[in-house]
Amino acid sequence: MQKEKLFFPITILCIVAAFVFGFIYYYKNIQPIKSVLSKKDIVCGDMPLIEAIELARGSDCMDAGQLNEDLYVCSSDGKRIDISMDVTGEKEDICAASCYIYTDTKDTYLQWMCRGLLE
Repeated sequence: MQKEKLFFPITILCIVAAFVFGFIYYYKNIQPIKSVLSKKDIVCGDMPLIEAIELARGSDCMDAGQLNEDLYVCSSDGKRIDISMDVTGEKEDICAASCYIYTDTKDTYLQWMCRGLLE
């Protein structure tokens, strides 16, 4: 009789534990892979987004701060990818920045957008 009373709660506990571990595994292992795969699939002009990110990482754009890889825009003609930057340092409060990657020449350009006077 005691075994029958414990069977149902233990079964429910095992199912909940399996769901929790599966959820944690998915978001730690599968979700980052999907994110990288999707950046390979996104193409602007003839350049994949992942290539534009690598070009930006190796350029003077990194002087502004960190790339915000989730905020990007492909120009309407497909010749430029704009990746937003998370600005750090002395310009953090008054400036925003974008890294422009030109798909045809693979050149990069850091575009500052500041408000007010810079000292």
